[in-house]
Amino acid sequence: MNAWQDTRLSGIYTLSNLHCGSGQASGAVDLPISREAGTGFPVIPATSLKGVAREAFEIEDREGASIDKDSVKWLFGADLDESDDKTADADKKTQAPAGTLCFTEGRLLAYPARALNAPFVHLTSPLLLHRLQRDVVALIGGEDIKLPQEVPTVDGDEALVTRERLSGNPLVVEDLVVDADYTRLSKSLSAWAEFLATLIPDENAATRFKESLIMVGDHVFEEIIQRIVPVRARTKLTDGKTTDVWINPCAKDGDEQEQSGNLWYEEHLPSDCLFACFVGARRQRAFNSGNSGETKKTKDAIPDFLQHNKRLQVIQIGGNETVGNGLCWWHFRGQTS
Repeated sequence: MNAWQDTRLSGIYTLSNLHCGSGQASGAVDLPISREAGTGFPVIPATSLKGVAREAFEIEDREGASIDKDSVKWLFGADLDESDDKTADADKKTQAPAGTLCFTEGRLLAYPARALNAPFVHLTSPLLLHRLQRDVVALIGGEDIKLPQEVPTVDGDEALVTRERLSGNPLVVEDLVVDADYTRLSKSLSAWAEFLATLIPDENAATRFKESLIMVGDHVFEEIIQRIVPVRARTKLTDGKTTDVWINPCAKDGDEQEQSGNLWYEEHLPSDCLFACFVGARRQRAFNSGNSGETKKTKDAIPDFLQHNKRLQVIQIGGNETVGNGLCWWHFRGQTS
């Protein structure tokens, strides 16, 4: 028996830089991205994904259509900022019922990297595919999604490729150099590339992904991912174009004489990262609509959610929205655009 009812697999593919912060500094980086504690791999928190989905359902779409509040409350839970009783205290608000939908975090499947053999490639590792395989079986069931039969094994420092012209040639990816003797074509990896490409809604991007997927060993992938996540310096300058304290020599009485700037370092994920997220419905949940009196059951939650999937085709996740960060495709496998 699966934990949730009618669970669906979806892919999140970044279209621009993405910053989902961890809330605390890490070494010299003031604003690091969220990472898994055990592996250090980038992750998109489930709270971010649920919040983005809820916001998409609460606002009007391009045609001006909106979703009734009762349906939003049934799917995502009551808004703690709302209360039928204006004098309700905080304790009453915390007793608001949870929503029917459950979201997992977005787990990394492939990361883009610079290469001399191609404009860029997508890196993955056996661990990433094994975890996806495990999660599909545990949350959905192996009979509902036909995964490739086996995850390829990588010996030592070799690299598996899906494009024939890369096989048997030296491979240079970031600061990793793989000799020609250790670069080989893998039909098993090609099968996984075909499957993972179904999580990308754009045909051109999916085709490029299938041709550029490269698998390296877990230890190699872990070392690379710790080094290549971009760190960007951001500044707030004073009128004197400095980041420290500046005294305005031309300030008059009543004007601000002393100004303070700021300099901070921020991690972000690049475009073309692929993550996997599962969305399911909790069991034994029913909801009585206050307006129509209609009773909704758990089995209807995912169909109701997916019938509005156009609202989630292009979403914005994380910070720095006004400078174009966080734009992503969110595509549910098997759904048409």
